[in-house]
Amino acid sequence: MTNNQGFIQSGTGVACRVEFPNIKQFKNISTNGAIVNAELILKPVNNSYSDKYPLADSLSVFVGDNLNRISGALTNSAGTTVYGILNKKSDEFNENIGYTIPVGAFLQKEMLKASDSRSSLILTLPGISKSVNRIVLGNQKYADNKIQLKIYYISY
Repeated sequence: MTNNQGFIQSGTGVACRVEFPNIKQFKNISTNGAIVNAELILKPVNNSYSDKYPLADSLSVFVGDNLNRISGALTNSAGTTVYGILNKKSDEFNENIGYTIPVGAFLQKEMLKASDSRSSLILTLPGISKSVNRIVLGNQKYADNKIQLKIYYISY
């Protein structure tokens, strides 16, 4: 990320990588617990899109290793490929505009991994090599359009 921003640009192969370095610490919350659901919410930076440069309706999401080698598309617990879906419902300050990615099954698997290896998510635009389009996203330190992670965890 540059200037607390992440970039995705189709046509050039620029993708955005998202890591979850502390996900294994969730195992310490309780002896018996599970991540039942989780959502990653990515918000495009204000003024980085317009009618001339519209936001893509979805993001393709892949699972990668520490060397960015892709092992496959992100799937849910049923094995169905999931995407980042754009919420276009505009409000007064465009606070609701963003991509939501269901990551519960991925994070549960990462939390339970026995090895120290960590997977990351690689975000691209659909048809990354077919056209030129771009998205600018804020990271967790970006002032106005922070990335958010909502985790729903149950102890039993």
